[in-house]
Amino acid sequence: MPCAVDYILEGLAKNLELERELGGFVMGFDRDFLATLPKERAVESGISGPGDRSIKSVTHAAPATSVPSAAHLYDYVFLHHGPITGPGVEMMARLVTAMKRSPESAPIVFTGEKPAAKIYVVLGAKALAKWYGEVALAYGGWFKDADSEVLLVYSPEDIYRFGVNLSSAMIQKKREMWRSLQEAMRKVS
Repeated sequence: MPCAVDYILEGLAKNLELERELGGFVMGFDRDFLATLPKERAVESGISGPGDRSIKSVTHAAPATSVPSAAHLYDYVFLHHGPITGPGVEMMARLVTAMKRSPESAPIVFTGEKPAAKIYVVLGAKALAKWYGEVALAYGGWFKDADSEVLLVYSPEDIYRFGVNLSSAMIQKKREMWRSLQEAMRKVS
């Protein structure tokens, strides 16, 4: 049975490969993590060390116990239950671009602390359970989390779970997701 680190490294390697293919940024993470990997493990996973310029990182968010300054407050932070793969990454890149943001200014977080944000967009029921425990909410629904608003939308992993040839039901879910994100954009502007 693979350990959690192997699972993370596999997802990281897949996303870095996709990033190189697309020629753009698809994820952010702390480069210091790479320095902790044994060299043979990083090479075996296809991940280069901290000197690899194709690996990008985002600025660390303020710790949850401190009040974030305006410079550390994201408009949107997407919360997911785990790494997003393949078509889901491409879909999120298109959505973030359509929202007139970059991956650096609207990160997808699946581990660690939530960076401070005006709106948290929770990607799917599994992410809702992971980040907000017992909260029950319908897709497209909103609730308050301290000073932030939280929106639940479909996970790209759920939309593409049967492949890239989407059924009419999945196309409808994508449309519903986009309408919800447009509402989030109106709240931020």
